[in-house]
Amino acid sequence: MENLLISLLPKEQYSILVRYFATLLIVAVATLLRLSLDDELQHYPMLLFIPAVFLSALLFDRGSGFFATVVSAATVSSDSEKAISVTTRTPRWNVSLRRPRRSSRP
Repeated sequence: MENLLISLLPKEQYSILVRYFATLLIVAVATLLRLSLDDELQHYPMLLFIPAVFLSALLFDRGSGFFATVVSAATVSSDSEKAISVTTRTPRWNVSLRRPRRSSRP
């Protein structure tokens, strides 16, 4: 498996403009895929962005991985209504603590 990953790595390093543009393109494809699967992935808004971050970091470098992470997070948080509805759920049960009653016995 390690040899397969090493063979997939690029032999030369691309310019920074090419790396960041390709990273932006990878995240854009993940965004379009996320929008097309909106109903199925409504509780997992970041699921499709994890492979995009991994792929851009693997193909280019660590900086491209950080850039993909920031762009992915900004993309998910731009739809703030859905992001808030996923994180704030009402509990189905409540727990309350009461003081113990004092007994009338001496």
